[in-house]
Amino acid sequence: DFAFTHTTPLLAPDADAWLEFRTGRAGSGQPAGAGSSDEPSSVFLRFTKKPAGILTTVDFAYLGATGVHVELWKNGSKFAEGTGSQPGITDASPLILSRWPTRFIQQWEDGSIRLLGSLTAAGLEGDEVRIRPIIPAGVRTLGHLTHMHCVASEGSDVLLDDLKITTPPQPPLRISSLPPGVSVSWEGEGFRLQGSESVTGPWLDLGETPLMQIPAQHPIRLFRLTPQ
Repeated sequence: DFAFTHTTPLLAPDADAWLEFRTGRAGSGQPAGAGSSDEPSSVFLRFTKKPAGILTTVDFAYLGATGVHVELWKNGSKFAEGTGSQPGITDASPLILSRWPTRFIQQWEDGSIRLLGSLTAAGLEGDEVRIRPIIPAGVRTLGHLTHMHCVASEGSDVLLDDLKITTPPQPPLRISSLPPGVSVSWEGEGFRLQGSESVTGPWLDLGETPLMQIPAQHPIRLFRLTPQ
């Protein structure tokens, strides 16, 4: 979640200005299509300035999406929506906005995008566009993000500020007796287990394997999960 300002002080008047975002998740193999587990995914959101407006394209294929749902909001209420059968919004049929958005939000739950600003899309005026991937049942959703890359056309200036990061909810820990110690497990990726002998710490890193056997070497032992 961050604000951004886009200007083109050095760009030729007849040249196209563009801005693209890439996000990814380190150490988990998600999203699919990344060159390695520590690289961002391919371009998933792109804005291109044309005479008709800001052409917006989205690619949710890396999430396993089978379609896309677009909503237009104003003053906290949805008043227009539409659904496409492709896993994104393509160059052949882009979403045309009247101007550059002023704020970008990506939801870690399912990868949905929210674009904020005084915007006109399909001839309708609103203050927010929501673009949601349609993900089939049984396909694992995004879960969380670890990095984002922003790339702009040469001659453009982009200011990113007011960054806000939301920590994903932690799954419950399951602890059971497994002589000569205990078994600690959880579901999901992107977390590391920490242990301590006191609630005030120090907390020691125990690893990221979601099933661990801990020897009983201390009178009391506390555990917690932290995002990677």
